[in-house]
Amino acid sequence: MKNNRDIFRFQILSWVIAYVLFSLLTFFYDKARVGLINEFYKSDLVFMIIVNIIIGIFIGGVLGSIDIFLKKLSNRNRSFRFYVLTKSFLYIISFVILLNLLIGVAASIFLENVLNITAGEKEKEVVRKIAFTLVFYSAIVSILISFISEVNKKFGPGILLKLFLGKYHNPKVEEKIFMFLDLKSSTTYAEKLGHIRYSELIQDCFTDLNSLVLKYKAEIYQYVGDEAVLTWTIKEGLEDANYLHFYFAFRDKINSKAEYYKEKYGLVPEFKAGVNGGDITVAEIGDIKREIAYHGDVINTAARIQGECNTYNEKLIISEFLAKKINRESKFVVTDLSTIRLKGKKNLVKIYRVSLS
Repeated sequence: MKNNRDIFRFQILSWVIAYVLFSLLTFFYDKARVGLINEFYKSDLVFMIIVNIIIGIFIGGVLGSIDIFLKKLSNRNRSFRFYVLTKSFLYIISFVILLNLLIGVAASIFLENVLNITAGEKEKEVVRKIAFTLVFYSAIVSILISFISEVNKKFGPGILLKLFLGKYHNPKVEEKIFMFLDLKSSTTYAEKLGHIRYSELIQDCFTDLNSLVLKYKAEIYQYVGDEAVLTWTIKEGLEDANYLHFYFAFRDKINSKAEYYKEKYGLVPEFKAGVNGGDITVAEIGDIKREIAYHGDVINTAARIQGECNTYNEKLIISEFLAKKINRESKFVVTDLSTIRLKGKKNLVKIYRVSLS
């Protein structure tokens, strides 16, 4: 899965950068103050960096595996604090074992067979010093990486980096697809289940939704009550009709768990969606709470189209802009539904139903 590849890529890249930085800091500090570590590496900075890159790749791979393992065992009821502390604890245990193992191998094999240095007491002292320094440094970095990783999840993939780089500090125009996905008969469900169980239903539904987001290259813009707003770049949304495949994959995911939903809630939830695309303004807003926001007619029209699902008793309605871009030989059947005047708009809007062939 792409998500698993991203986890490995993030961990390996993070730890390679961290250990290259460690190489530079250690090399120049030790060269000026101590000399033991530089003697171990024969004062060769390039060699020192290469060794630490190898360690970074190995550590990143192992920690990536831990992340994937935790992801499979994850429980959505666990807190943000739980994930950060649990991951940090497992990371530190891994460092103590792996770094001592790696450094131990270096002392017994690398020194004698590659550098032709006898691993005496002085060399062993250098090994212990390196191991202790690496474990301490890695523990600090692991907490930082865990925090960044979890914060990135809270914002959504890629959003934290965009905020950090100030990409949308000044408003920009981009071409996007927006999908407003809303729970059908939500008022009836809320009255039947009560506040707590209804919230649990929404949590379960959105957990299933999240499992499909990366596969179909979507981004979650926001959750509003029982509604989720998703977005794609035009390129990624139209590629193999990802936005349409996402909707039907989500529907199938819910239906595949029909017994679970019936047993727990006495119903199988259904979602309706309205979709539109075009130019939208993107800007970074807020000070106390900062986020990236979208403004423009495209997003308002998508919301209005979703509202027409009840009027026409349809599950998925798209705009004319998107209907014209669907390959007519695809598995999707696009039917002209109506030409209407949406609330707040002067011009008439053509809308289309979409179903599977």
